[in-house]
Amino acid sequence: MRKLIGVVLTVAFLVCFDASIALADNPTSATKCPLDAEEKRSLGATLVTSLAVEGISCEEGERVTIAFNNCRTSGGRPRGRCQRKVAHYRCSEWRYAKSSSGYTAAVACLWGGKRVLVTYVQGKS
Repeated sequence: MRKLIGVVLTVAFLVCFDASIALADNPTSATKCPLDAEEKRSLGATLVTSLAVEGISCEEGERVTIAFNNCRTSGGRPRGRCQRKVAHYRCSEWRYAKSSSGYTAAVACLWGGKRVLVTYVQGKS
């Protein structure tokens, strides 16, 4: 079972890593969305630290981010996981920098040529 969990985590990391490399390698097609302090706190996590999109607007990226976080926190569990598509996007999440007070995560949501890349911090709730 531990080996299966390790494989799943590795695959999730690679999906996020591949999506972030694709956005970083082709900056002309990716857009880093500016977020003010209020937006960073209103997108569903304790704090959204970055948002980048490809093939869609920043507003659509924000909607996908909110949908993902609503899925992740459904049932009142802030540390929950989203196991379904959100707004047609398939999202993969990689959590790192875990501590007793929370964690930091990277999320890549893909739908065809459309991509949403989000990093967020989830505090203890």
